Amino acid sequence: MRRRFSAVALCGWLAVGLASPGCGKRGDPLPPIDRTPQPVTDLSLAQRGDQVEVHFAAPRATVEGDRLPVLEVELWRADTDGVDVAQYKRLKVAPGERLVETEPRPAPGTTLRYAARARVGRDLSPYTRVVALKVQEPPAIPQDFEAELRADGVILSWTPPPLPEWLTAPEPAEAEGPEEGEAVAPVPPTPPTPSPAAEPTTPAATPDQAGLATAPISPASVASEGGEPPAEKGPEGEEPALEAGPKKPAAAAKPTPEPFRGGVNVYRRSGFAGYSQPLNPTPIAIDKYLDADPPMNAETCYVLRTIVSTDPTVESAASKELCLQVRDIVAPAAPIGVAVRIAEDRLEITWSASGEADLALYRVYCSEGEGPAVPVADVPGGTTVLYESLPAESGALVYTVTAIDTAGNESPPSAPAPVRLP
Repeated sequence: MRRRFSAVALCGWLAVGLASPGCGKRGDPLPPIDRTPQPVTDLSLAQRGDQVEVHFAAPRATVEGDRLPVLEVELWRADTDGVDVAQYKRLKVAPGERLVETEPRPAPGTTLRYAARARVGRDLSPYTRVVALKVQEPPAIPQDFEAELRADGVILSWTPPPLPEWLTAPEPAEAEGPEEGEAVAPVPPTPPTPSPAAEPTTPAATPDQAGLATAPISPASVASEGGEPPAEKGPEGEEPALEAGPKKPAAAAKPTPEPFRGGVNVYRRSGFAGYSQPLNPTPIAIDKYLDADPPMNAETCYVLRTIVSTDPTVESAASKELCLQVRDIVAPAAPIGVAVRIAEDRLEITWSASGEADLALYRVYCSEGEGPAVPVADVPGGTTVLYESLPAESGALVYTVTAIDTAGNESPPSAPAPVRLP
C-alpha cells in the first residue's frame, strides 16, 4: 500500500532535517579582512595650453599585500587658500592603472593644489602629498613646423616662438664697487676693543689655514653636546690644552647652474598611439631636431610644444601635426669587381658579392660605346654571374651593375667594365 505525504508533512520533515546539528566543528573567529589600499603614487600636475593635467597611478594592492579589486580614487582640488575649500571627485580605476585627468585651466595667477587618496568601500588610504601649480598664460605655439625624411632619420625644423618676458629677463647684476671719481660715504671709526680685564668674553671666531672661520672649542661645550667630560683643572686653575684634530678639507664650490630659459619639446606617436613623453631629454633651445631612430615602415606623426617651466610642467598647446611614412631610403653600396670576358660563344659578366643585409637583387646594364646604359637583366641576390649571347655585330660594349635592396633602393652603378667584340 502506498503512503501519501501531504505538503504539511513534507515541510515538517524538511524542518527537522535543517534543524539537525551538523558534524563539522566550528573554528575560532577570524579577524576582519583589511582592505585598506596602499597610497596613490606619482601624483603630478602639468599645464598644456588651456588644460591642466593631473597625473597619478592607482595602487595595486592593500597595505597587507593582497591584490585590490576595482577601486576608486578621490581627487581633491583647492583653488584658494583657507580651510574647507577643497572639493573632490571620485574616479573608478583598475589596480595599478595610470591615469591623466584633464580639467579646464582657470585664470592665470591661480594656484591649484591637489591631493589624492584611494578608496575601497569604506577603507581609505592615506592622502598623497599636496602638489601645486601656479597657472600661467599659455605660451606661444612654435610656427613654420616642417618634417623631412632623410637617410639619417627624420629632421624637424621650426621657427622659435617668442618666450614670456619674465622668462627671458636677465638676472640682476651683482653690486660693484664705486667707479673712479665717485663720491663715497665716510666709514665710521671702529670702536675701541675693551680690555680683557673689563668683562670676560667668548673668544671670536678666527680663520683657519683653509680660510674658513672656526670658533675655539671649550671643554664645557663638548660635554654639553654629549662628548667627553672636561678634564680636571691643573694646579693653577687653568683649563688643560686640547690637542687639535685634523682639519677637514674645504668643500669645493659648486658651479651655479644656468637659469632655465625655456625651449621646445618634440612629441612623437606611431599608429594609433597617443603622445606621451617628449623625445628630447631636455628642452631644445635651437630650431632643429633630428629623430635618428623613428619606427620603420609605419606612419609617424610629430607635434611641438613650447615649454616655459619644467617643475611643474607648463607648455603651450600643440603645434600642427605632421605625419610621414617612415621607410628605408638608404641605397646599398655599389657592387665592385665587375668584369666581362668572352667565353666561347657568349659573354660572361661577373662581380663580387654584396655585403648588404637587405640585398634583393642585382641589375645589369649595358651601353654601346658612348650610348646610354640600358638594363639587360635582373639577377637574384645570391648570384654573381650573368651569361649573355654574343652580339652579331662587332664593337665596344660597357657593362655596369647596381644593387637593389628589399625596399627598392638602388645603388649607384659600379665601375664600368668594357669589352670589345671581334
